[in-house]
Amino acid sequence: MCTSDHARGCLIADLLAFLEVAGRTPSQHGRIVIATSRPSLLEAAPDWCATDQLRLDSLPDADANALVRALVGDILPDPLVAAIVDRSDGTPLFIEELLRTWASVGVLAPDGDGWRLAVEPDTAYR
Repeated sequence: MCTSDHARGCLIADLLAFLEVAGRTPSQHGRIVIATSRPSLLEAAPDWCATDQLRLDSLPDADANALVRALVGDILPDPLVAAIVDRSDGTPLFIEELLRTWASVGVLAPDGDGWRLAVEPDTAYR
């Protein structure tokens, strides 16, 4: 089952077909369908999305900066933190995934109970 339009291998049409059945078919005991989506789904299927929605906006820059610092401490210079916030558009998932990727490819390296930047700051995005 796909739970979001950005799940790997899941096409928006497939997701909408599932949600159409799951969300509109009567059930003896009721049913709640919770799905995450990028705005592109709302644009692609405005009729289906005419239901209750909880929209989560991007984090303000100060909060996104704080999230980066909470995840890796003060090891990154301010311009690099600003670049992470900019490239992630303040989306917490993207911030976490970017830092996780950096850890998996050696840009960030374990250092005791925390992390250290294992490359020169100006090469982190190369």
